[in-house]
Amino acid sequence: MKRKINEKGAVTIVEATFVFPIMFFVLFFLLFYGNSVYVKSHIDSIVTRYAIEAAAEISDPLLEGVKANRGTVGGTADAKPYRYLLSGYANSIVAKYKNLIIKEAKFGGFFGSMTPKAVTCKAKYNNYILYQSVRYDVEYNIQIPIRMIFSNYITVMKFISSDEEPVSDASELVLNTNMVVDYAERLGIDKKINELKSKIKKFL
Repeated sequence: MKRKINEKGAVTIVEATFVFPIMFFVLFFLLFYGNSVYVKSHIDSIVTRYAIEAAAEISDPLLEGVKANRGTVGGTADAKPYRYLLSGYANSIVAKYKNLIIKEAKFGGFFGSMTPKAVTCKAKYNNYILYQSVRYDVEYNIQIPIRMIFSNYITVMKFISSDEEPVSDASELVLNTNMVVDYAERLGIDKKINELKSKIKKFL
């Protein structure tokens, strides 16, 4: 009498041999990839935050003094009246926050081995006469600490975090606008502009 061989155990072993490594690889890859996205979000956040702070400090040189003295300006108040004509002050502020960005970009999330490498930060103060802006471009690499299946190379992802913020002084804009309106009224330019508008409307 022939005995029936039970093949269920062998099938399970063969299936587990192929499926389990792939499953664990996918799980670990998703874990490390999620961490890299978390690291990128952190760097995006600090780039945006420091770009805003740099723009605010350039537009109001007394801001840091007010923060340090809890609402009052301490010592000699230097308002840097020529900061929009001479870019020396603005460039020094941009460089200060650039160093802070590079320092805080060394963040690996949940895994220290995924700390960004080859971090470079391009910082620029743009002065277009009528308006100004601060821009930061941070490039960095994040290494996934596992190899792809059947690959001898480690996966390295390259990211770029950028932000550009306008340098605006609201109070100065209002004062300059009021000054232009006052000069236009005193010189009669507003009347000439209205007459010109009416002539153009009639012509059209």
